[in-house]
Amino acid sequence: MHSLFALAPYLREEQFLLSTVDPVFEEKEFENFLHYARQHPLVDGILAVTQFIDDENPLFVQLANDHRILNFSKSEQSHWITGGMYIFSPTIFRDIDTVLKNKIERLRNFLKYLIEKGYQLEGYPFSKIVDVDHLRDIRVAEELLRAR
Repeated sequence: MHSLFALAPYLREEQFLLSTVDPVFEEKEFENFLHYARQHPLVDGILAVTQFIDDENPLFVQLANDHRILNFSKSEQSHWITGGMYIFSPTIFRDIDTVLKNKIERLRNFLKYLIEKGYQLEGYPFSKIVDVDHLRDIRVAEELLRAR
């Protein structure tokens, strides 16, 4: 999150993509994700979400029927988790000083803060996002790519 805030002066003009993972996914889904974001420039954030859960510390996402994000949790209150890819509007930087003053130091806590403060975040469903951060993830990613 601190890297994101350090980049804030360079990201104040238009939507931008933030990836916090080394993801493997369906190319067409990513293309649709980007297209959806371009069609919804007034949304503060669009988060890639998936029901494929292969993470030691997933952040669960509670979605409304219209894919608006209602809440985040560490427990399985939802079938959706964040996929580590986010398209944000520069509006998320309005509260940087408050966030830092309140010692919010993790992206997951910043996302919760945004929801609590009324920012509009939406989930964009992906069938599968594999975060390649362990040796075993390579096999899972290869299986996904072979299935295409």
